[in-house]
Amino acid sequence: MIVIPAIDLRQGKCVRLRHGDINQETIYSFDPLDMARQWVNQGAQWLHVIDLDGAFTGQPVNLEWIVRIKKEVGIRIQTGGGIRTMEAIDHILSSGIDKVILGTVVMEEAGLAHEAFEKYKSRIVVALDVKNGHVAVRGWKDSSGCPLSDAISLIEKLGGQEVIYTDISRDGTLEGVNLKSVGEVMGLTSMKIIASGGVSSLQDIQHLKTLGVPACVVGKAIYEGKLKLAEAIALGK
Repeated sequence: MIVIPAIDLRQGKCVRLRHGDINQETIYSFDPLDMARQWVNQGAQWLHVIDLDGAFTGQPVNLEWIVRIKKEVGIRIQTGGGIRTMEAIDHILSSGIDKVILGTVVMEEAGLAHEAFEKYKSRIVVALDVKNGHVAVRGWKDSSGCPLSDAISLIEKLGGQEVIYTDISRDGTLEGVNLKSVGEVMGLTSMKIIASGGVSSLQDIQHLKTLGVPACVVGKAIYEGKLKLAEAIALGK
């Protein structure tokens, strides 16, 4: 299982939010490049880089930082946040970024999402951010009104191959991963499921690995020192 450290960018800083709430922000670094190098030095193979400003405004804002991380640090990157047009998708992937994460656009513009899947195949990943059984959109601020099971069916129909499943209620809380919900999502689809939200201990890593999850995203736990990234990566192998 691949363990992927998260870097959330807001106004050029590395931050973490609790439950995706912009009013519950903690700043961890003013230098995204340095942060990326720290995780690479601990063995990271991928980075999960989210443009929070983009997620809230509906268009990429921190792309310059993300491309700099890719070019100067040289690690594989999956990125999302406000990517809602084919022009943005084309631009990001042509900039050398490895994968684009789509969220809101999949729920609201199925035709565009289908075009992206057709053109880029596995380089397109879907962010399935769930709260109270429904998929959240626009930086987690709104509910799409779409139940989880219906969203999975839609993604499969459109041609999606990989999903990042986040239990919003656990994100940024250090309460541990919701193994039951991850297992339920895996049982609903044959798509590749990446677990995110609440991963905070080596026990969580072991449980996800045993469950058969191919990858997971870790955030606040590695920033707070509750989980050592190098140990998590070693356990995941």
